[in-house]
Amino acid sequence: MLERVRRVLLALGDRLVAADTLERRDDVVLLTLAELREALGGMASGAAIGAAVTRRRRADLVHAVATETSPTLGAPPAGPPADTFAGRMIVDAAVRRGGRCGHRHRGRARTLLDEKQT
Repeated sequence: MLERVRRVLLALGDRLVAADTLERRDDVVLLTLAELREALGGMASGAAIGAAVTRRRRADLVHAVATETSPTLGAPPAGPPADTFAGRMIVDAAVRRGGRCGHRHRGRARTLLDEKQT
């Protein structure tokens, strides 16, 4: 269901880009419902919508920079993972499939066990 909502929003974003209201189609997710309705109805100027998008992008960036994150989720690992054939096969398979994001890449990959290996 979320994929369907995403496709509808991106289609609306395409319409707003074609009307020179938005610069990028994915900017549509930064609009409130009221702003989206005004933009689609031609009641809001492209400058006003662009200013709202810029403000929200800037606020997201400030929040991301100010938020301190941990390099690990939960307790840090006790040490490097064991170098096993099964572990290498799992990593190799994930790289060939493109990992979790679904994109495919070609080339050699190397698993780093320590940040000093970079």
